[in-house]
Amino acid sequence: MKGALVRFLLLCLGTVGGHIAWFLLLSPDPWVVGFGDLGQRPLGAVLSLIGVQVLALIVHRLGAPSTSFTYRPAGTPIPALLALGLIHGVLATAVTRNPLVYPGHVLVSLAVLGLSWLSLSAAARELEMAALGPRIDAMLASERVPWIAALWAAAAALVVNRWVFDAIPHVPDEVVYLLQAKYLSVGDLSVSGVPPAALDVISTVTHEGRWFGIFPVGWPAILAVGVKLGAPWVVNPLLTVGAILVAHGLVDRLWDRRIANLTAFLLGTSPWVIFLGGSLMSHTASILVALVALRGAVEVGFDRRQVGWSWIGGAALGSLVLIRPFEGVLVGVVCAALVIAMTRSLVPAVGSSLYAATALAVGGLTLLYNRALTGDPMLDPITLFFDSRHYPGVNRLGFGADVGNVGWGNDALAGHSPLESLVNASLNASLVQVELFGWAFGSLALVALAIASRKLAPSAREKGAVALVAVIALGYSLYWYSGADFGARYWSQMIVPLAVLSAAFISRLDDPMLRRLVVLASILGMPVVL
Repeated sequence: MKGALVRFLLLCLGTVGGHIAWFLLLSPDPWVVGFGDLGQRPLGAVLSLIGVQVLALIVHRLGAPSTSFTYRPAGTPIPALLALGLIHGVLATAVTRNPLVYPGHVLVSLAVLGLSWLSLSAAARELEMAALGPRIDAMLASERVPWIAALWAAAAALVVNRWVFDAIPHVPDEVVYLLQAKYLSVGDLSVSGVPPAALDVISTVTHEGRWFGIFPVGWPAILAVGVKLGAPWVVNPLLTVGAILVAHGLVDRLWDRRIANLTAFLLGTSPWVIFLGGSLMSHTASILVALVALRGAVEVGFDRRQVGWSWIGGAALGSLVLIRPFEGVLVGVVCAALVIAMTRSLVPAVGSSLYAATALAVGGLTLLYNRALTGDPMLDPITLFFDSRHYPGVNRLGFGADVGNVGWGNDALAGHSPLESLVNASLNASLVQVELFGWAFGSLALVALAIASRKLAPSAREKGAVALVAVIALGYSLYWYSGADFGARYWSQMIVPLAVLSAAFISRLDDPMLRRLVVLASILGMPVVL
């Protein structure tokens, strides 16, 4: 037992080293996602860290020669694993400007991620030999898991906000959100009485003698409560608690308590969730209201005469429109499909009718907001800003040579095309691999394994989670910008369904080794990413 514990600690050290090596290979330029010029990276340090990892694996093999070297779900075909492993490596590797070097970058990803999978698999086996595995199972079964996960994520978000972000905005969007929250907190929709353009900074506009931020009113109105209390930086951490608890309740309703607890654990230890919670961005609020909207749709699906959840879910979906309008449309499509699939009827009932009417009433407030600022209900401040700053129609959905040409350095190609949508997807997928769960072998590993395991066909509920992921990815493929600030933030609505799919896969296999491997990966990976 003592030897197993020593080998376990050595493997953990090796895994951390390999994870750090991965980050050392990434580009230091925040405008270039993915690996930098591999010839200019600190290869000596990278190879030394990987060497420690290899040494730990050798010690494990010598000390436990009878154990399997890595974890593989029983019955999973080797060819399927190899194919999905390659896809997993491609998703982890952002596209390069020079296509000729891209295969080399993919091979580097496969080597780094593969070694980490081996290390963590071996560490999980040593944990079992040290008789510590059952403690992980007991932890995940506790009724306190959702609260512990939620409060931990909120506390970590506060730490990030205060000691990493210094409690100040870090991207222009945050600056404008905070400015909007400040004038909304005193009852104003705009600022007047100043010289034209005196307050014009990025993402603000002067129109007919009034100055205002360009973003939808929903999130600044929520943030204004924090401004009024003198602590805007606490709003997102509190919303993080709500999002994790609501996610736990939704998963418990659709699946079971075990999957719900594991989902809460994955969300509470997610670096992506924590960093969004430590920011002044709108995504944590949008995730929370989207989850409430989905819960309302589920309850209406179970009972077509449901009234209470119809009001709550519809109001939440309308609020999502006020916070992030496009996501409101995308999530609304999923909610409608969910109700139709569960009721098996296209005929509106009391519950679905109330849900839709409430969503339209609340979301329709954005038309009044547009009219108050631009004079036209159909002209939102963002469109006014881009049309006046650049040219009419520059900031719209769809493809074309005249879409998105604003000169931003991280906009890969002129205009927008299916090719650029693939480039953006590559950038976002590589960020998801790093930041979703912080796993050293890539955060999409279990989703890939679930696909490779042919006997584990997804249930109807899991297909719903897959549909939400697909709708978000396909929807944002129509937008010209990747949104690669604070992670793949345009894809933030994927966080919960990806956590659910990973947790459901673990639960269906019912393999204690896989559970312990994942928990270990999160516990080691989260602090490394943070």
